[in-house]
Amino acid sequence: MPRESARRRGRLSTRLINRIILIGLKRLLDRAHALPNMLWGGNVPSTTSMVFPKGIGAMFHFEHHELVRSLMLSEAQRDSITVTEYYGRRLTPKGHADWSVIFRKAIESGNAETLAADLNSGGRLKLKEERRTKNGVIQASVPSNAADLLAQGETNRYYIRGVCLHAIQTGLTHVEVYRGRHSDNPRPESEAAIGRMFDAQALLDDIRAHPGAETNLGIPLVNSGLTVRLPSARK
Repeated sequence: MPRESARRRGRLSTRLINRIILIGLKRLLDRAHALPNMLWGGNVPSTTSMVFPKGIGAMFHFEHHELVRSLMLSEAQRDSITVTEYYGRRLTPKGHADWSVIFRKAIESGNAETLAADLNSGGRLKLKEERRTKNGVIQASVPSNAADLLAQGETNRYYIRGVCLHAIQTGLTHVEVYRGRHSDNPRPESEAAIGRMFDAQALLDDIRAHPGAETNLGIPLVNSGLTVRLPSARK
């Protein structure tokens, strides 16, 4: 009898300990689920949104995206909807073959984020690339953010062209540079460009003439997070 009582007490203690552990885990999970609301002030953005709070997010916030979609498409069609050499170097043959379809879809109804998702599927991105080192050329893994870099870079170039074209068509002469994507460590030259006004026609011609390469005017700076807006959009 004493041994049976001891066993019962042992089983009860084990159940009690397990229950305490489960309650503790539940509380931790509840706090984890609440964390996004704490960070975003109770307004958690959708995964397809391009708008992000200051200090958070990796995609562009384009102030005139809906306004210039059709102009972005006309500019892309002007280039036969082909990816530039700089951004397209990490595409597989299938990626190049599919580019016109997925980029057109992103321009018409998506954004850089949906384009990146398409690039990350269907074997459209290379897994390895040649990289020059002090010991010669090696085969290195393609960076994990390669799709994001490609999608953002190409989308931003055509977005800027679309904004410039809209400005010209509506009688505006200049566009303004602003930070469209947060950067934890912005380059001094990027910060210096914010707020600068550029002649819309000159900037449009410059980007058209230098697809996938550095432009004479320096906009857009590769991976800088800078883009442009209409002067009337100043806040």
